[in-house]
Amino acid sequence: MNFVDKKPQAFLAVAGILTICTMLVSGLNAESTGQGPVLDGNKKSFVVVGYSTSYQWPGILQKMLDEHAGKEGTYKMLNAAVSGSSVGKWLGITGEEHRQRTFDAMVNSYFEPGEKLEGAHKPSVALLQQSLQFVYEERTDGIRSADDSERIKIGADAFMKLAGQIHDLGVETVFISTHIYKKPMEPAIENERYALREVLERDKKFIRAGPELWEPTKAVYPDGFREDTVHPNIIGARIMAIGWYKTLAGSAAKKSIIEKADNGALDVEVQKPGRGSKARGTTRAARR
Repeated sequence: MNFVDKKPQAFLAVAGILTICTMLVSGLNAESTGQGPVLDGNKKSFVVVGYSTSYQWPGILQKMLDEHAGKEGTYKMLNAAVSGSSVGKWLGITGEEHRQRTFDAMVNSYFEPGEKLEGAHKPSVALLQQSLQFVYEERTDGIRSADDSERIKIGADAFMKLAGQIHDLGVETVFISTHIYKKPMEPAIENERYALREVLERDKKFIRAGPELWEPTKAVYPDGFREDTVHPNIIGARIMAIGWYKTLAGSAAKKSIIEKADNGALDVEVQKPGRGSKARGTTRAARR
């Protein structure tokens, strides 16, 4: 074989090496910016940052993640939800005492050595299922429409601030979802999606979109809610757990696991997090 015959082979070999290098570099960049695969088989913990709508679905999601991994212990759900505590309280807008019983309590429970971790890794992924209530003048105030640019910016800034403070704790990836359907406060609750859209357009690599939960929970109103028609029942909890599983698993989501959750085979009781209501002082992130 002469040189001319070898030239195409040499080119293909070099091209193959370059492709492999590009894939490796892309993988490193994705991992460092929180954009890599989440359910990668490595042990990790997920912390839920929410309020009373997040007392049941994390338990269902835990079972789904165990099924996905084929065993218990690979993925650990840590629930930091606090009743009545949306973004305004997590940021301390409504008072430092609210910040202490939410953000500071989460830090003390799950980001410092202690029995709450139960041997699990410190969280590397945060699941924010949150609302902009208490960010504006009154709890019932909110974004009026897609053209309400001032309030959209205020909401986006609030989401960004909370996500940034969680990222500063060492969390690599922060997923954000807005509130489920809440009839007494519509359309302000639905319109929170405009603030989240602006957050995503700012292109912070560690922030990713969580599942869209407003539409599917509205579709099961009132059957997917408790008697108060505000908090989700087991039907609503399954919808949220499945939404989060699909988001975390992406193309690797398993239809059999989704069907089991949807059929109630992975149901759990309402599990109110057992964290202490008092935080041991103020964290550095809280003072920023």
